[in-house]
Amino acid sequence: SDLFLAVLFVLIFLYGVYHVARWASSAVAVVPL
Repeated sequence: SDLFLAVLFVLIFLYGVYHVARWASSAVAVVPL
């Protein structure tokens, strides 16, 4: 249903945001500005 797709989209979005944030933090740790 639409609700299932909405929840799935949110989970995928949060999953992507989490990995991008983790990659960014690791990149900043390796190369401090």
